[in-house]
Amino acid sequence: MSVLAPHGAVLALLDAYQAVLARLLALAEWERDWLATTPGPLPLDRVHEREALAQEYARLTEAVVPHLLALHAAGHLDAQALEERTRTLVSLMKDNQNRLHARQGVTHRRVTLVMQAIAAHEHEAAPLSERPARREARP
Repeated sequence: MSVLAPHGAVLALLDAYQAVLARLLALAEWERDWLATTPGPLPLDRVHEREALAQEYARLTEAVVPHLLALHAAGHLDAQALEERTRTLVSLMKDNQNRLHARQGVTHRRVTLVMQAIAAHEHEAAPLSERPARREARP
């Protein structure tokens, strides 16, 4: 079996695929740095950009995968470098997701504490006749 050299359209597809992968990597690195230094949610424009890039990456991946063997055989693709970049992207995305989940947990705890403080303050501020009776803890 001989592997035919890829034609120009396949090379252009590979270029587009690698460009989107590079943009996703850059965005994931930016998100990592932003999450490490800036409180609050991610800017919506960055979230929308990531979603659009992820959709484009999925589309291009589906289109380029059937040509990977030919691209590698013709010397147009360093499969090991591509695999490493893909692993890096997955690792960055998982790390960013973990950071976001940790932030959500902290926010939830803060909201819970504030709500408890408000309830305690309302209880203390209410006239004695309106306060519910407190139950004593049994030993």
